[in-house]
Amino acid sequence: MSNEMARIIKKAHLLLDGLESIEKGLQEIGVIRSRRIVGDLGEWLSTQIFSLVLEKGQTNKGFDCIHPSTKERYQIKTARKANTNLSPIRIKKKSITNREFDWLVIIRLNDSFRIRELYKVSCETIESRFSLHTNGLYIMSWKKMADDGYQFNPRDSLQQNPVIMSFFAD
Repeated sequence: MSNEMARIIKKAHLLLDGLESIEKGLQEIGVIRSRRIVGDLGEWLSTQIFSLVLEKGQTNKGFDCIHPSTKERYQIKTARKANTNLSPIRIKKKSITNREFDWLVIIRLNDSFRIRELYKVSCETIESRFSLHTNGLYIMSWKKMADDGYQFNPRDSLQQNPVIMSFFAD
């Protein structure tokens, strides 16, 4: 093995050990529940922003959180994508027609795991405003959601909570 390859392998092991430590740390403080860091982080952020309670099991049919007073069900979708990646969100028709959730929260994280965009859309709105593709999925473009006013503005509704605001990208 060359010296260069040995150096790369050693650095890879150090970085992977660091990743393991980060995962364990986030699990210990309750931010993530599994190895799905992006999805779990989105669910945790949603509980903080909208005062939701995570469902106990990690495999609930159609929703992730419940609002404790209204009992509304929230489905959380989180993606960590580059600014140039504008691939749309896809939601199964069955989830909408069966009313498996009341609200869909869609979070786009930047490379530093900060919220770049956040949308909150009702099940009824998805059904009435977004196109149903032939493969049985509702296709929701980021641009259409923003243009239609579904983008969530934390500065308007969170009374400038500094803890929550710290998770939003500038």
